[in-house]
Amino acid sequence: MSAQAGAGTMNDLAPRQPALSAIIFDPGIVRRSLIIAAIVGTILNLIAQGDFLMDGQPLNFWKICLTYCVPYCVSTYGAVTARLETYRKQAEAAKQDEA
Repeated sequence: MSAQAGAGTMNDLAPRQPALSAIIFDPGIVRRSLIIAAIVGTILNLIAQGDFLMDGQPLNFWKICLTYCVPYCVSTYGAVTARLETYRKQAEAAKQDEA
C-alpha cells in the first residue's frame, strides 16, 4: 500500500452528485411537486372542464389525470435542474479552492 493511497485530494472531499433518480425521487422534491400539481392541476381542470361540471356532463378522466401530471413534471424538472446547478457550482468552487 503506497502513502498516496490514504491521502485524499480536495476533489475526494467535495460532495458527490447523487444519481439523477435519487434527485428526482427526493422526498422534498416529490412533496413540493405534489402540492404544486394539486393546486395548479385543480385550477387547470376547473378551467378546462368547468363547463362539463356545471352542466352535469361526464368528465374525461384521462384529461384530468394528464392535467395533474403536467404541473407535477414541470415542477419536478425545475427543482431537479436547480439542484443540478447547485452541485455544478459546488464542484466548480471545489476546483477553484484546490488550485
